[in-house]
Amino acid sequence: MAVKKKGNGPAESADDQSIEQIREIIFGQHIRIYEQRFSKLEAQLKKSAGELEKSINSQIQKLQKNLAGAASEADSRVAAEFKQRDSQLNKLDKNLEDFRMDAQNQMGDMEGDLRQALKELHMELLGTRKDLAKQTDAGFLKLEQALKTQTGKLDQHKVDRKELAGFLQLMSGQIAGESGSDK
Repeated sequence: MAVKKKGNGPAESADDQSIEQIREIIFGQHIRIYEQRFSKLEAQLKKSAGELEKSINSQIQKLQKNLAGAASEADSRVAAEFKQRDSQLNKLDKNLEDFRMDAQNQMGDMEGDLRQALKELHMELLGTRKDLAKQTDAGFLKLEQALKTQTGKLDQHKVDRKELAGFLQLMSGQIAGESGSDK
């Protein structure tokens, strides 16, 4: 393509017009066909772009609607789950409190039973101690009587031994006196 030079003179403008006419004769038909094609393509592109935009907007609206529905459903599920877990936690708290109360009651009962058993054991031990004291006292009395009896017998044996010793001395004196007179 030739570069147009802008000039001020009428000769140059006549040249420009004649070049434009030649161009129109040679390329005019093709340019109009291409312009028509470009116009049709542009119209089709605009139409397709409009349809595509409508389709995309429709899909976006559907997705937003689905997303809103899913979010609402998720919210309701979370709320239901929260409510269910809260209810279960409350039940667990109540069960734990009941268990604690039962345990305290059982421990109280066990303490009472233990106190009663300790009282009974204490009373039994006191009775046993009294019985043992009586038996020990009776045993000491028996031993004391037996000791007195044995002491009495020993004293009697001692007296008997003294008499025997005295009798033996008398006999030995008599034997010694008889032996001395025989000589």
